[in-house]
Amino acid sequence: MAGHNKWSKIKRQKAVKDGRKAANLAKLSKKIILAAKSGGDDPKLNFKLRTAIDDAKEAGMSKSTIEGAIEKGSGSSNKGEQLKEVTYEAYLPGGVALMIFAATDNLKRTVQDIKCILARSEGSLGSAGCVAYLFDKFGHIFVKKDSDWTQDKEEKLFNDLLELELNDIYCDDETEILITCNTDNLTEISNYIEQSSEYELIDAKVELIASASVEIQDEENLSLVEKAMDKLEDHEDILEIISNHT
Repeated sequence: MAGHNKWSKIKRQKAVKDGRKAANLAKLSKKIILAAKSGGDDPKLNFKLRTAIDDAKEAGMSKSTIEGAIEKGSGSSNKGEQLKEVTYEAYLPGGVALMIFAATDNLKRTVQDIKCILARSEGSLGSAGCVAYLFDKFGHIFVKKDSDWTQDKEEKLFNDLLELELNDIYCDDETEILITCNTDNLTEISNYIEQSSEYELIDAKVELIASASVEIQDEENLSLVEKAMDKLEDHEDILEIISNHT
């Protein structure tokens, strides 16, 4: 239950995503559409949709916009049928590997844009599976660490979740606790926490974490990687990027 060196990377990754939320309402709308399309339009039964809606609300998306996105994804509007979810794997200088998650209604346009961005930074797209093996998939659940948090409460949370097959609990942060689990157990554990009067659920999602990180020593390579990452993050079709560099 002690801290882990992956905690800081997970926290940085989460902070980058949270910091971009307000500027990415269109991307958040796509996440709602895809979640409703794959799991139905009831947030109580569709955990992915519920978290997408929560993110959208946090970013200031209006209720009518959220409802419209749900309708598109659930089939009430045929616009949701045009949206495709796609994953790309890529390389950048310095041994950097990328997993790029996108949603688009024009695959040809999106892949061409990504190729151009990567090429300008001396990177390239790879074939399916070329870098995926460098990343591990986990369920990450963030719980609020309230002002009266104690070691006893931490022990109780751990014991309460043992039967639900959590992996570990990290309490290094002053305001949040990270619970890691297998992706199959994510919904069950997060639902338990959400329904409990003792704990406050902040966020829960499936995330990829690099099994080994790459530190870029060369300043020129670092500049190229940062330039490509910024351009990719700003692209309207790209929902998320996971890399193996520190």
